[in-house]
Amino acid sequence: LQYRRSEIVKDLVVEDKVEIGLIAYPEPHTKITTTPFGTDHLVLIVPPHHSLAARHNIRLKRIYGEPFIAFDAGIPTRKAIDKALNERGVKVQIRMTNDNIDAIKRAVEVGLGISIVPSRTVREEVRKGTLKSIAFSDVKLHRPLAILTLKGHTLSSPAQLFIQMLTNIRSLPFDHDGIP
Repeated sequence: LQYRRSEIVKDLVVEDKVEIGLIAYPEPHTKITTTPFGTDHLVLIVPPHHSLAARHNIRLKRIYGEPFIAFDAGIPTRKAIDKALNERGVKVQIRMTNDNIDAIKRAVEVGLGISIVPSRTVREEVRKGTLKSIAFSDVKLHRPLAILTLKGHTLSSPAQLFIQMLTNIRSLPFDHDGIP
């Protein structure tokens, strides 16, 4: 299991170096079969001492001017967050960028800024109390997730079972994020 940017994941699938790729915001590709398998719900994260930490939900405009830890430019999640902010005239002070969700979470934990991330990626930190997760009351930020496989390629049995598990997960009971 490796974490890579979406474009690298696509290349690895096309080059037949990996059987399966999982990405957010899939785009059509002539050599790739794309199978949707769910969505991530994006939330605001703040350190426990932040002035917004006691809130359960806020309007997106409430983060105007806040120090912000963003995904690197060019990452689809960053593009979607930037689009939502721009559509509502919300400007944030980008203090740092990173392509790694763990680095973003650590930066928020130490108080370098706030961020918007997939809710399922911060469950453990929220449970431990090192981060607070806040929903947006005026906008639903979701990112579509997909499985990538090479067209015409016969997948191994474990790969087929893994895909079956991911695509059938919708039949399980879900919490508010759509995650069992």
